[in-house]
Amino acid sequence: MREIKFRAWHYEVGNPMYKPYMQYSSSTFDLPLFWRHVVDEPCSVEVMQYTGLQDKKGTEIYEGDILRTGQVESAQKPNEWRGQVKFDLGSFVVDDSYLKDSEEFQFEVIGNIYENPELLQHENAA
Repeated sequence: MREIKFRAWHYEVGNPMYKPYMQYSSSTFDLPLFWRHVVDEPCSVEVMQYTGLQDKKGTEIYEGDILRTGQVESAQKPNEWRGQVKFDLGSFVVDDSYLKDSEEFQFEVIGNIYENPELLQHENAA
């Protein structure tokens, strides 16, 4: 069973809040004291769910992260690309491809859509 947890981006503060937003433990959800003020104004926060996966360096992958990925080096040069992690139709995806733990691909978290949107703009311009 994958670990269920969330992080959040606070629009008014303008920086990521990597403190756990909500964690599932012993069949209950816990909203840490740090986040209780947010419940009154939920529009000021974007909540992102943990995918249950880690990148090649052990960094947890969340919705909103920007990944760089490519096929593992073989006889030909790897095909690298960047994309945003989203939750769509019951699955985590990167640019409409399912995000899964795979030996065929190596993922690396290089930023997120709130702090580093230019990483995706650069990819789209290429």
